[in-house]
Amino acid sequence: MFAALMLSFFMASCSDDEEVIPESWYSNYGYMMYEAYPDNNVTPAISATHDARGIHMGVGNFFRPFTLKLRKAVDTDTEFTLGIAQEGENCMPEGALRFLTTDSLGQSTDRMVIPAGKTSISVKVLPAEENAFAFATESREASLWTAPVCIREISNKQVKVSKNRNRVFYSLDVSAYVPNSVSLKATNGSDTSSQKAGTAEDLMEYFGDMQVTLAYTSDKDITVGFTVDYDKLPANVERLPEDAIQFEANGKKLDKNEVVVKAGQTVTNVRCKIINRDFVKGGTYVLPLRIVEATGDEMLVKPEPFFFKIETIALSFEAPAIGSINRYNDYRYFSPDHQDKVFGEWSNIDDGDNWGMIYIPGYPGFDLAIDLKTTKKVTGFMVQGYGGWDSYAVKHADIKVSTDGVAWTTVHNIKDAFPKTGTQYVSFAPIETQYIMLDIKDSYNSGLMYLSEVGVYVM
Repeated sequence: MFAALMLSFFMASCSDDEEVIPESWYSNYGYMMYEAYPDNNVTPAISATHDARGIHMGVGNFFRPFTLKLRKAVDTDTEFTLGIAQEGENCMPEGALRFLTTDSLGQSTDRMVIPAGKTSISVKVLPAEENAFAFATESREASLWTAPVCIREISNKQVKVSKNRNRVFYSLDVSAYVPNSVSLKATNGSDTSSQKAGTAEDLMEYFGDMQVTLAYTSDKDITVGFTVDYDKLPANVERLPEDAIQFEANGKKLDKNEVVVKAGQTVTNVRCKIINRDFVKGGTYVLPLRIVEATGDEMLVKPEPFFFKIETIALSFEAPAIGSINRYNDYRYFSPDHQDKVFGEWSNIDDGDNWGMIYIPGYPGFDLAIDLKTTKKVTGFMVQGYGGWDSYAVKHADIKVSTDGVAWTTVHNIKDAFPKTGTQYVSFAPIETQYIMLDIKDSYNSGLMYLSEVGVYVM
């Protein structure tokens, strides 16, 4: 009985009705697989931006590879032809993508060949060329484009194309169009170029440059006009008079507040030169600028203003007294472990002599404390290096106060580096105290430091 059933089954499998039997029972076939999600073969969408230069996949964004497979190996090379099935709306056109694999010699190739005796190859998916996604630029709205990659043909006639596993789905998520833009920035990316000085005479002739900056290059010259706008003046500051400064670009005075960002470039530097210091009486002065227009190409003007700022300490200066804070003189030195140490003779530190050198050892961290004799309102320090040298100047320091010259409290943590100049000025919100300390963290030399004069500005 069993033999009869087996014979009946064998006869049925060889009959003219064999198409009712799954093809995997009797034939070889080629198919596609995205390893991460083999059940649906859908790859993650790739984000892209749209601007005047075209469509751009972000850094680190790439299409995931997939695998071409045979159900079983054959004794000849099997070549596949791939394409994009034109299915549904917003489908990438045929040819938008290219496919690469590695041949038997380890070379990259666009021929999709599974070698004889093998059952699979890995396939990389890339944009066909630099402007392969130009089709997505027709609209400025955000859009989602799909690419159902499929097997078009298999060279080996003994291998069929799988009907059920002949798609790996790719998609490109394009953001809404972003026009080019122009803004005003300092070289460090901030919105302010500033100076600090003790007096008008201490101001440097030039501020740090203002950069007229495009978000990305244009293939056209962009003319940018800017103006002074005191309506943008921050609270509690004085106007920096427009007639006190002069704008320059490329080494030439600007006859009008207008510069050109050349095609293929993103930045033009504008220098601000101080030509009149008579306005400086003390306090903070600001010159606010904004862009008026940009012409030459489609350009979004950023509304944020840019500021040239001067901070001065036009107050009385008092040289600190000597010999009252403790038995080691008015200036007190602490080692990094904050054990008091005698530190030589300090008697010449406030004698007004630029060459009266004080030598600081070659390791970071020391404190310079001053007794003002009575409680006063302190607004800043002056620190002068040996001979005006800036390479040994103070770089970072905190401000501390004390009620008794022994226990100290930090009131200002100054995160910005001091200016790298021979004579340095640091200002801060007024502090009422008798004892004040400049807690020096490091120098521009990172080891040695020389001081000749130290002073305190009081109101």
